[in-house]
Amino acid sequence: YVGDGDKKKLTDAAIPRFGLIAKELIENKFIIGDRICCADFAFVELVEVMDFISDGEIFKEYPSLKTYRDRVFELPRLKECLEEEKRLIFNNKVAKINNM
Repeated sequence: YVGDGDKKKLTDAAIPRFGLIAKELIENKFIIGDRICCADFAFVELVEVMDFISDGEIFKEYPSLKTYRDRVFELPRLKECLEEEKRLIFNNKVAKINNM
């Protein structure tokens, strides 16, 4: 993928790369087991971006990632922040990834 704004091409290239961690998240609550770590916060953000780019295809391919994302977003303090935060569309109108 060369960053030309083609969401389909990016989806096709990126989704298979989530397979290894998605497989681990079938057995584990978080990336390193039962305890959350800073990598989980970075990874869940990447999963959110990929959900946007792939129009939900990532969760069809790897349901464990949706379960994981929901689990992280249900953490009490994070959930509270997310409920207060105004959710913005990923990227802006001039970004190539929005196919505009």
